[in-house]
Amino acid sequence: MPYRVLFSEADCFGAVELSGAVRWGDLVSAIRALYSHPSWNRDFSVLWDGRAITSLDILPADLPSIKAVLWETAEARAGGRAAVVTRNDEDATMALLLAHMGPPSDRVVGTFDGLEEALAFLGRCSLPEGAQVLASS
Repeated sequence: MPYRVLFSEADCFGAVELSGAVRWGDLVSAIRALYSHPSWNRDFSVLWDGRAITSLDILPADLPSIKAVLWETAEARAGGRAAVVTRNDEDATMALLLAHMGPPSDRVVGTFDGLEEALAFLGRCSLPEGAQVLASS
């Protein structure tokens, strides 16, 4: 299962868990599921957890789609904070590049090696219980 998208409106929080072989198409589906949810608010926090990724395949041919999706979801991603937990420096660099490929935003994005520091960055001690699963693959 490359992704699972979780959402808690009561906690103003979204999470995307990534695992296995992840391709750009998987990320597109997760991005759209979270940021197009009718209750999503641009100031909500989001955790992207990539610790279980075994391979991340984003190709030069994906660049037009990356730009289009980031512009399409720009308003929904315009505020708040995003924490990305990665398995290595290469994935952290890719996450930061992707975060800056769309239009300018006030969203603060940080990359982290561990879940605890990522949650602290988001002002949380733990993941919310009872979050709704919006999408999975």
